[in-house]
Amino acid sequence: PDSWEMAFPGTNLYADADGDEVSNFDELEQNSNPFDDTSTDPQAYVIRFEATKQGWSNSGMSDIGIKGEVKVYFTGLQADTDVTVWIREGRTQEEFIVEWVGATPKGETWNGAQEVFTSATLPANSSPYLLIKDAGLHSNFTNTPGGEYRIGIIKVDIDVEIAWPWQSTINLIAANSICEIQDEEKRALINVTTDPPGLESFVTLSVEDFQPATGGCTDGTLRQGTLVQNSDTQWVYTAYSEPLANLHPPEIAEVTIGARISGTLGICSEVQVRVYSAFEYIRLYAARKHLDGDAGASYVRAYNFIRCKYTFLNGVGDGFDSVVFLSQSGFPNPDNPTQTVSAYTESTLFTFYDEVTFGTSTWDQENVAASIVGHELVHTGGLGINAPGECEAYQWEIDSANVTGINCGAGSYRVGEAQNLLQEYNCE
Repeated sequence: PDSWEMAFPGTNLYADADGDEVSNFDELEQNSNPFDDTSTDPQAYVIRFEATKQGWSNSGMSDIGIKGEVKVYFTGLQADTDVTVWIREGRTQEEFIVEWVGATPKGETWNGAQEVFTSATLPANSSPYLLIKDAGLHSNFTNTPGGEYRIGIIKVDIDVEIAWPWQSTINLIAANSICEIQDEEKRALINVTTDPPGLESFVTLSVEDFQPATGGCTDGTLRQGTLVQNSDTQWVYTAYSEPLANLHPPEIAEVTIGARISGTLGICSEVQVRVYSAFEYIRLYAARKHLDGDAGASYVRAYNFIRCKYTFLNGVGDGFDSVVFLSQSGFPNPDNPTQTVSAYTESTLFTFYDEVTFGTSTWDQENVAASIVGHELVHTGGLGINAPGECEAYQWEIDSANVTGINCGAGSYRVGEAQNLLQEYNCE
């Protein structure tokens, strides 16, 4: 396009001027700089400098002359684009002014009289420019009045570090819970870098959006968590706290964190962090470990979480003597091999020894898991053949729906299952 050819006049389109293995023609097609081997990706615009003084260079050492000016044109815009520009006056500390023309200003921050960050929205299919003009003040600072400008388009990169990188494209952390969640699992470390480098101290991060995925019976009000600065180059996002009394926390919340230059309104970069409910995080962790070959042992955390959060289960039955975690979803019912079950409690005929076995499907949903664990605990309330059977256990699930949480939401199907099985077992 003409805008690219005006910015890089006389460029041989059949060569590779900067040796970055992207031909000059391809650089033209994607708006990148054919003379910069770090500029290899498609760009939203082409930058062109137009100065009143011939021979001026964007180095911070080239004098523009008193009341001279530089126009920074943005061309080749295919869509509305936000930019933040940094200008630092060079050797002589002359004062200057900045003004956007053909763009919508979004804010600016001055660091003294010789450095500024200014932000604007550039409209598509236009050629807006930023005017930088010497103010004509303090010309006695040097024998050569006029500013020397170093101009940069600020790019901010925010990189996230998490305890468990489940997938490279998902920044996944857990809601803060006292049950089974480690400190490092509820936090995301956010590292900040800038181009040009060394401007990290001017970058601030903030939570721009928080969208909990709510269900029909989600309890309470979730807060968006906290964002704290550790240093110029690192921030820490800590997930919201999940009250133990909340039986139906949103399984997923999407948090958008944006970076902007202090005082400007334009967001330079943003990243998403996905916060899972404590149980959902543990369940996914267990499933991932299972796929990685850790088999059923990885579901211990899910069981421990249920026993920690649903403390009323401690008063159901006489408790398990041992707990076994299988690596398959379900298994044949020892009392009826044609039936597949997700959990089974075996009581010996003449002792109170109770061993429970859980398949992986027990942990598919938090409230259902609490109900299944309670169901199996009911069986531990007696000796051998006198132990409570399926009628008592399924009736307990129905009667306890409000405290296990299967009364509504994603786990409510369990009530219907229990009612059907009461009929199947001919329970009165």
